[in-house]
Amino acid sequence: MKKLRFYLKYDIKQLFKRNTTKCFYIFLFIVAILDIFCTYWTQSGFFEDISEMSVTHYVFLENSTSIVRDFYFSFIPILAVIPFGLQYYCEKKSKYREYLLYRGSRKSYYLSKFIMSFMSGFFTIFFFLIVNYIIVHLIYPNNSSIGSTFLKPDKGAFLEDIFYMNVNLYQFIYIIINSIIGGIISILSLSLSMIFNYKNGFLVIAVSFIIYSIQSVVLFFVDINYDIMHIIQPATRWALAEPITNADVIISISACFILSTILFIVGCRKERDIL
Repeated sequence: MKKLRFYLKYDIKQLFKRNTTKCFYIFLFIVAILDIFCTYWTQSGFFEDISEMSVTHYVFLENSTSIVRDFYFSFIPILAVIPFGLQYYCEKKSKYREYLLYRGSRKSYYLSKFIMSFMSGFFTIFFFLIVNYIIVHLIYPNNSSIGSTFLKPDKGAFLEDIFYMNVNLYQFIYIIINSIIGGIISILSLSLSMIFNYKNGFLVIAVSFIIYSIQSVVLFFVDINYDIMHIIQPATRWALAEPITNADVIISISACFILSTILFIVGCRKERDIL
């Protein structure tokens, strides 16, 4: 555990000491706020009765109508990987990885990378969405009742019971789900950079996005309910011919995590002869 703590402290320090990381989170903060006003501008003429307007209409994952929303759902793999994704690649390319392994143990080193990859991906997506969520709740009437303008879930849709119990909680759970997907994508990026000797750091970020896009295209023809791009969107409760169910979400997220973990193990075995 002592060696693991050493690596975790090192990785956390490396993550937050970079100016690029700070600038990236500032950028996400600004975009999360701008989206609120863009959404208000596009929806301000939609409500005839102001009593129907509430925070439920302006949370980013719900009824955002700005271009930012479409960009987010399409490029979440890039957003999740940017802060920490290049850390292992840079250590590997600069040979600093060997020095770090010499300071501790192989198991602790790679476990730290696994944990930090998930946590950085999770935190990045969570940070962006929770900033929007909190500010929306501070600005707009905190009315969790579901008016006539709010689209309700089809029967059997994911979290249907929670939706009717508390729509704000429903939206918060979707923030957690998006954050988990961000963490898994970050692990996938790490695993692939361990398996393949990328010549360019750009590929660390690009490959995860390509895989995300391919799975979306393939599942469109196989079973769209397992598509991660649809899993993370609350609008699928009413927009699909067959609503995404609790089982669909559990199966999809579990499959992604298991696959990413298997690839991570493969990467560890591939590099077991270092030192």
